[in-house]
Amino acid sequence: MNFKTHCHGKWILAGEHAVLRGAPAILFPLSCCQLNLEYLASNTPWQIQLSGNLNETHLPLIQQVLQHAFELSKKTPPSRGTLCIENHIPTGSGLGASAALCTAIAKWFMHATWILENNLLEFGRQLENLFHGESSGADIAVSALNQSIYFIRHETPHPFTFTWQPHWYLSYCGEQSTTSDCLKQVDLLWKKNPDQAQLTDTLMKDSVLLAKHALGLNSKSGIFILKEAIEQSYQAFRQWDLITPKLMQHMDTLIKAGALAVKPTGSGKGGFVLSLWTQDAKPSFETRDYYEL
Repeated sequence: MNFKTHCHGKWILAGEHAVLRGAPAILFPLSCCQLNLEYLASNTPWQIQLSGNLNETHLPLIQQVLQHAFELSKKTPPSRGTLCIENHIPTGSGLGASAALCTAIAKWFMHATWILENNLLEFGRQLENLFHGESSGADIAVSALNQSIYFIRHETPHPFTFTWQPHWYLSYCGEQSTTSDCLKQVDLLWKKNPDQAQLTDTLMKDSVLLAKHALGLNSKSGIFILKEAIEQSYQAFRQWDLITPKLMQHMDTLIKAGALAVKPTGSGKGGFVLSLWTQDAKPSFETRDYYEL
């Protein structure tokens, strides 16, 4: 049975890492970046076709994800047909490429009745564990629901609504990151100094609550509270030691250009940076890889 779907990228306002331990997170879909998946049933031998920013070097990992999906669902992989995956979400950058892939595969399995609809999010999360070691399921949820969400692990994700539109951007720092490496860095703090690790988780949690409050106000008063929330989130990344020199340099450039506040979005140690600006600001970026949100 033929099947076609697409999943968008995502970005995180606040809540990274701490979300694994029960803190909330606020996430948004990134509609300008998406992954397309299509299964074409045929009598030709089974094959996978990759396009967009995917090439043959990505094939072993994608085959591993598919193998895991069939093992989890206790189904036999098809021997015929073509699976086409076209990706336009930057990889290794914190914008949810792995979550989009896992969600798209989960949607295919649901369409084929290999998994139940109410198991889609958990199935996608288990697939994403292959990329990160442990996935909170937050990226899977925002990818599957395709709307801004307020996420707490082991709870039903809630739509996140806000009363005003901040002037904010995502821009690439010029350095890729690996989520699993960043998770190990955070775990290291928990092993070395659990008291400090708990304080940092609390700092990130408070930044989420502050951002939620700010976006429920009007823009005039909300922008300064949102600025504080983003700064708190940034401080959590610093305490986890997830700010590389290149990432710091990019954020310094944004602040000097007039950004009110900046922070990594995603796991840290590279990738994209979220920047907040005044409503009348017209920022220019040194990188071509940026998105107005």
